Amino acid sequence: MHVLIPILTKLEADEEFLEKATKGMRKATVLIVIDASLQETFGIAASSLVQAQQIAEQIKAKLGKKRKSCEVLLEWGSTPETIDRIARLRAVSKIALIKDKNSFFRQIVKKLSKSSAYELEIVALSA
Repeated sequence: MHVLIPILTKLEADEEFLEKATKGMRKATVLIVIDASLQETFGIAASSLVQAQQIAEQIKAKLGKKRKSCEVLLEWGSTPETIDRIARLRAVSKIALIKDKNSFFRQIVKKLSKSSAYELEIVALSA
């Protein structure tokens, strides 16, 4: 069993989320998407990339302690389409997302919900 964890909220390294997202899974793929349509300047994109890479490394370290294999991917493109494409290419069982209240999140969920190739799990973190 394989889970895809796209970094969208910068909270993905949270222990509670990782526990729920990887339950029953043996492998995880952490996906960093550089969506040029969302970036205003190169400086913002570069700082977001550094933050996302740090989160991905934290996830990899935490999952390594639980003896789960983890790979980190960096992809360019539209966020919803890239998540869907990587999920299909890697034949993941599910995509795990942290619940968010913005319209960008709703757009991603709407796009990913159309597929029957994988399960979509939305995790609400406790306050």
